[in-house]
Amino acid sequence: MQIKVTPLHSGPIKTDLPAWARGDLTTELAVHLADRAAEILKKYVGPAVHDSLFVQDTVLLRSHHQAASNRQPVGDLYNQTTIGALLRRQRGTIELCRRIVLLEELRKLEAFQHHLAYIRTAAPSVAAPMSDYDKMSEAQRNGTRLLYEFIVASGIAINGDIQIGLANAKDTSQTNPDILCDFHIDGIACKACGTRNPITVMDRLLEGARQIGKSSARRGIVFINLTSCIDHEVLFPRDASEFGVYNDPKHAENAVQDALSNWGQEILGALSEDIYEQYAAQCNQRAFVLTAQTCLVVKHRLGNVPFGFSAFSLVGRGKRINADMEAAQSLAQWALG
Repeated sequence: MQIKVTPLHSGPIKTDLPAWARGDLTTELAVHLADRAAEILKKYVGPAVHDSLFVQDTVLLRSHHQAASNRQPVGDLYNQTTIGALLRRQRGTIELCRRIVLLEELRKLEAFQHHLAYIRTAAPSVAAPMSDYDKMSEAQRNGTRLLYEFIVASGIAINGDIQIGLANAKDTSQTNPDILCDFHIDGIACKACGTRNPITVMDRLLEGARQIGKSSARRGIVFINLTSCIDHEVLFPRDASEFGVYNDPKHAENAVQDALSNWGQEILGALSEDIYEQYAAQCNQRAFVLTAQTCLVVKHRLGNVPFGFSAFSLVGRGKRINADMEAAQSLAQWALG
């Protein structure tokens, strides 16, 4: 298994992007980005529904900016029991808005209208597990895979700068991968998993592989989002009076890396040879990708600053795995950058 962790706020491929496009934001710029994203949503699919999770989380951004403008420490902004969840929701929403605005500026957003319609009415934060929300309707839960598909496809379109195609929203036959791209691995199925049961993860893996096997893709791969599976509260330590702050971004990156690595090892250990060979036969290659996102507070020259972190784990074994891993790593870096 290979593990790679990249900060949610940095773009490993498109280094020529302006600071805001890389996620290097002040609270003021974050609010501006959210306003721009809301305008773009309105242009394509209509105004965001007033009680949607997307609107709720952008309201959190505005509250944070107001408090920061008044020089309140991060720890004073929230109830200690909810601070981790609220920061994760904010950081993931910034990432969502960043991608919407950047795709629009690059004139690549037209293909994502089906995803924008979901964001308009629902769309939890991409860095928050479902448990961070007090209430989430069944429609919102069912749409988390669609939101993940948006993250993967938008990242590849922005950072890989290659042509992509998206499955037709009206096509429920599961005979197409979620994403087609002009690349060595040309078909991607995106799955979200909300349980720590490895058997369920394997079911999602085979589900995606069969989807690819029925398609025109020459070689495919399955991405599985495990954001709701890793233990965010362990990563975001706190006691009754304060929350944990990482002294160095590398320490925070290592914490996320270890969490996903441990979970990936458990999945790989539970993966029988028969299931793995079924996956390899359907996809015509042997690697798959696990990802997770979260938010951690890091000591910074500006004070204690919440940063988003996104991890991916490349998983595979057997012959030809090195070539498969190389292609999978490029897709994962683009997707999460």
